[in-house]
Amino acid sequence: MDCSEVHKNLIFYLEGSLDEGLSLSVEEHLGLCSDCDAFADMMRKSLGTIEEEKNITEDKGFADSVLTALNSGKNTVNIPVLNILRYTAAAAVIVFGIFTGINIAKVAFESGEYVTGELSDEAYYLNDVYQEPIESFFLLKYEDNE
Repeated sequence: MDCSEVHKNLIFYLEGSLDEGLSLSVEEHLGLCSDCDAFADMMRKSLGTIEEEKNITEDKGFADSVLTALNSGKNTVNIPVLNILRYTAAAAVIVFGIFTGINIAKVAFESGEYVTGELSDEAYYLNDVYQEPIESFFLLKYEDNE
């Protein structure tokens, strides 16, 4: 039996669920191959740890003690630095928003787009369409063509 076959059957061998012939082949290989034997020892320890974890009894009073501590009203952690940081962060966001708004306004007015106040014919008709129902817009166009 080669190493890959032993690795495939090792978990079943350690649990004792292999048939007798296959189990003897795995055992014989483990006696000859030190790498597979070391791997089997590691696997035994892992399975032992899993079995130990299955047998841990729960502490029924633990949840009650945690709830009692939470409901006692004691603030065990009092960090005034967090309050200061909270207000500092809020002030920084407000200042950032003000400067961003000022810079956007400067860029818009320096480009001259909003300075003139006059609308082109297309913009006038588009604004007119948004303010009136579409039916009246088409009726006006129809009357102009007659």
